[in-house]
Amino acid sequence: ARLLFDPNHLPEVIITDREYALIHAVDEVFSSSHHMLCTRHIAKNVEGRARNETKNHLFALGVVGNWNRMVYAETEAEFEERLQHFKTTYVKRPNLLMYIENTWLIHVKKFVHAYTNKVLRFGNRTTNRY
Repeated sequence: ARLLFDPNHLPEVIITDREYALIHAVDEVFSSSHHMLCTRHIAKNVEGRARNETKNHLFALGVVGNWNRMVYAETEAEFEERLQHFKTTYVKRPNLLMYIENTWLIHVKKFVHAYTNKVLRFGNRTTNRY
């Protein structure tokens, strides 16, 4: 893939889903590019996990709403505050919190606005065109 690009003009940002083979390939082939994860795919996965765990669509929508408030925090301090609120809100859902922490929060610098807003990405944060 790197052969398709002029070595002096590699992409500044690459957005993917959380496919580990792709993450490793991007990190290796485009090591100078900033790799971000698609916020839409993450939100859909969080919503799906909440819905599967509770069998409650409205609960899942509430979870993803709180998740998005956290993801779109403008500053790192605001993100930390919203993360603590999220953890407190769902303290009685340890499986959901463990999923969030082990699956997504380990990649926080690849999708949370407070971290990704430091990269020139022209507002892109998803792999979708709309």
